[in-house]
Amino acid sequence: MDKWIALKVDDFHQKGYSYVCEQDICEYLYHFLWRRQKPEYYVEQVNSIIRITPNHFFDYKTLQIQVTPIQSLDDLDFSELI
Repeated sequence: MDKWIALKVDDFHQKGYSYVCEQDICEYLYHFLWRRQKPEYYVEQVNSIIRITPNHFFDYKTLQIQVTPIQSLDDLDFSELI
């Protein structure tokens, strides 16, 4: 599985999103995409990793920011969204 995640990270880097790391993709998979049910078969897991697009990932990151409690706007780090 790590190989496919690394390939997806490389894909993001090639598209200009050099700050996305393997941990970010894993968090997206386990906290969002597979939150309710992880695909049972390895090939299904691989297919779901391959289908991740930057839009899917950044929708998740945007949602994460919206539900995270903050004290002020000065505490937000918008650099990941640019």
